[in-house]
Amino acid sequence: MRSSGVSITLGVFLLAAASLLFIAKKANNSLDRDLIATRSKADSLSKNNELLGDRVKRLNGKSDSLVVKNGELEKSIELTTSQLASKDREIWKTHKAAANATKKYDDLVVAKKDWDKQLANLKTANAQLGQENKSLSNKILLLNDDSKKLNDQINTSRAAAKDNILVETMAKSGKLEVRGRKVKKIVASLTVQSELKSPTFRVFDPSGNQLPEQNGSFEFKTVNEIPQNSTIGNSIKIELTYLLSKKLGAGLYRIEVLNDSKHIGNLLVRFR
Repeated sequence: MRSSGVSITLGVFLLAAASLLFIAKKANNSLDRDLIATRSKADSLSKNNELLGDRVKRLNGKSDSLVVKNGELEKSIELTTSQLASKDREIWKTHKAAANATKKYDDLVVAKKDWDKQLANLKTANAQLGQENKSLSNKILLLNDDSKKLNDQINTSRAAAKDNILVETMAKSGKLEVRGRKVKKIVASLTVQSELKSPTFRVFDPSGNQLPEQNGSFEFKTVNEIPQNSTIGNSIKIELTYLLSKKLGAGLYRIEVLNDSKHIGNLLVRFR
């Protein structure tokens, strides 16, 4: 009975062991399959990981390149920012200079308007001065004419002061010594105020009649000598000679001196 029970127990145990082995083998097979699948997945993941590593390396390379480029870009941005700042400063200076130039231009416009006004006033004043100058010029011409006339009058008056000078030769008894018929020439020296440019002479007899030119001829010359006792600064000494062609009678003769047909003076000569 005991051996039968042991046998049954052993059979059950063996059956259980066989079942466990079968289950274990089945589970082992399942595990192998899972391990193979896992290994396959691991291989696939490994490959994927390698691919990812390559991509990461490439990305790291690109990242390094981008870092370099980013650094260069940052430097370029800094340089551009500095240049922009410099340009901004130049623009500010330009705006400031333009504002100053605009102010100066406005000041110049105001000054020009003031200058134009002053110029207009000066032109008006100049026109008035021109009229006044013209009027003064006319007055000066009139005054010059008056001055010339006055000078002529003064010269005439000065000449008249020595006009009608009587020349006669007398003996100790007081009688006339020179006979007219014996006279061959009459020489007289006169002092005048200015040079005679166009002198002419006329001779009148005691009756006041002008002697004809054939009765005699005149010689005229200027003497450089100026009398020391002369009080007139521009006085000139002249010498007049009348050469007779015909004899003169007794009486008072008058020699008239003219310059440009104007009377300068008379020289009176008396003969017996």
